[in-house]
Amino acid sequence: MNLGKRGPFVLVGHSYGGFLVRLFARRHPADVEGVVLVDSVEEEAFFSPAAVKRRGVIGRELQDARSKAKSPAEARFYDEVLDELGSNRLVPTNVRKAGGFGRLGDLPLTVIAHGKPFGGDDAVLEPGWREAQQRLAKLSTRGKLTVAEQSGHNIQATEPGLIVDAVYEVVQQARTTAPVRP
Repeated sequence: MNLGKRGPFVLVGHSYGGFLVRLFARRHPADVEGVVLVDSVEEEAFFSPAAVKRRGVIGRELQDARSKAKSPAEARFYDEVLDELGSNRLVPTNVRKAGGFGRLGDLPLTVIAHGKPFGGDDAVLEPGWREAQQRLAKLSTRGKLTVAEQSGHNIQATEPGLIVDAVYEVVQQARTTAPVRP
């Protein structure tokens, strides 16, 4: 790892970033001492028919926005987002089920779920979201689920203190015992 910093680290991932954090933790276990997932996507919910359909709509909206880009840099931005969105089709079928990205052993883990439901076009994502957050918390024997009662999906904007507290708690847990890696 070449971050210029020495770990181990507590990783924090929001939404799709939760996939990235979990993937990093599985590939670099010696560099990770804990994980905080903030309303993170979970395999079964992310690859549900409703979520796939919603991403299709988002993809069309992004293509439309890309066609109206005012600069090459803006067009590249949309191209990169569309590329990332399209890469989801490459995820193997066996990984698209709950826990498909792997377990986290007894790594300290806090999952923070939104308390206020998705609204507007994203309301189709709400059914099963809380259950998905519960499944995420069970990826570690030391997993914990916290509900951000006052927040929608962007908890970092409405209740950032919950995230700060979760990071602090995970650091404290990591310092008291050395986690067993999966």
